[in-house]
Amino acid sequence: LLLTFGGHEMAAGLALEEQNLEAFREKFNEVVGLADPPLRKSIIKMDAELEIEDLDGMLAESLDQLKPHGMGNPEPIFLSRNVQPMEPRKVGMDHLRFRVQAAEGPIEAIAFGKAELLNLVRNNVVDIVYTPRLTNWEGWKRLEIKIRDIRPAGR
Repeated sequence: LLLTFGGHEMAAGLALEEQNLEAFREKFNEVVGLADPPLRKSIIKMDAELEIEDLDGMLAESLDQLKPHGMGNPEPIFLSRNVQPMEPRKVGMDHLRFRVQAAEGPIEAIAFGKAELLNLVRNNVVDIVYTPRLTNWEGWKRLEIKIRDIRPAGR
């Protein structure tokens, strides 16, 4: 059905005749449906496991020196297990915000587009995958973590 196809690992392109579009769509959906379930799941590659208590501003400042982040230089991603979220709440349209306790005090966490996990983090210990970052608001620098994913602890 394809006249041409190609691309690179971050993109794909193809050309087909308009009358073959519906046949292509059906065949494509059929083949994707045959893929093993793990192939359809999102996989997050983590750089290291870190005790949440060990997260501090010095680490975030060191990581900040690795910028700019992009396709060839992704943001560092960490896993912390057995974290107890504090004061979880929905913010904005679909975001989740809570705090975690580290050695130097509470750290704000934001999980964009993950408000549906509010009940999971309420009164539960969880494992979190995140990127630490320094935010600057009205001249104040503070450590915050951007949550990539959350799961029940120990799974």
